[in-house]
Amino acid sequence: MIQQKNDLQKQFQKRITSDLHSQPTMPSYQHGATYEEDDHLKDMETAQIVDYQKTVLKKQDEGLDRISAALERTKGIGMSISDELDDQNKLLEKLDDEVDGTSRVLYLFLLQHCTHFLFRI
Repeated sequence: MIQQKNDLQKQFQKRITSDLHSQPTMPSYQHGATYEEDDHLKDMETAQIVDYQKTVLKKQDEGLDRISAALERTKGIGMSISDELDDQNKLLEKLDDEVDGTSRVLYLFLLQHCTHFLFRI
């Protein structure tokens, strides 16, 4: 009895592993078509199928949790980049204002000295 239980658990684990790595297929239902059970489910008891489904759903939930965590990290990175760009834009605007001010001072300086130089000639 114990050996049979262990064999069933090993078969179940193999099926779960192979199913998780293969493409899932959805049965097609057409007029008058019947549902065809997967071969590995035919030999299982109802309780085993339910356990199998719970395991598959748990694996899917774990995968979705990992995707969610990755999206949260990506969102954080995006927000950090946005903040950094805002700071860089503020610095560029300040630099632009300072360059404009310096250009005005330089223009007035050159205008004053060039005028003085022109009147000497």
